[in-house]
Amino acid sequence: MHQWRLLCHLPALPNLYISDCSDLTSSREIIWALSSLQSLSVHRGYQAQLPKWLGHLTALQKLSISWCKNLNNLQEIMACRTSLKELCISNCKVIESLPESIQQLTKLEILEISECPALEQWCESEENKMKLAHIKEMVRDLPCLVLTTIFSYNVYSDKIFRSAFLTCMIAPCRYSCVHLFLHCNSCFFILKWCLLYYRK
Repeated sequence: MHQWRLLCHLPALPNLYISDCSDLTSSREIIWALSSLQSLSVHRGYQAQLPKWLGHLTALQKLSISWCKNLNNLQEIMACRTSLKELCISNCKVIESLPESIQQLTKLEILEISECPALEQWCESEENKMKLAHIKEMVRDLPCLVLTTIFSYNVYSDKIFRSAFLTCMIAPCRYSCVHLFLHCNSCFFILKWCLLYYRK
């Protein structure tokens, strides 16, 4: 991240999404430039710990962590105790617990945990429920429907896609998000069904 010098020119940046980054260390100048950052998403990181510069993001209100397969420690989130309102963790299967001092995140209002078996089990403990009692909204084990690799109209017919799409839309509250990874010319085909559904 120390090579991302362009961030220094974005002092009013409100949201930042980091994906597939093998180095989350950064210079002080870049972190100071992110003082207005309110939402940070770290996707497919490779570190065992979160970056120490989180504590310098004094305006950070939402932190999303997903698919970080080596991440086993969330202690760095405690540095955001004065601002963090929403914490979302998904598909980080190595994480076994939240920080013992989690109740010190007094502004934390929403905690979402999905596909993190050990962490979800930790939250079920009566002792740990007391540590989370100050959180207004807790959502756990939200499945994420992923429709991947739609190669062509000939392979995935109109009928097959409609079935998959409506399976998700029938009960939207069951899904935290829907991802469509398009690798062909099916964009118009998918867009057609999305528009038809939401016009109803």
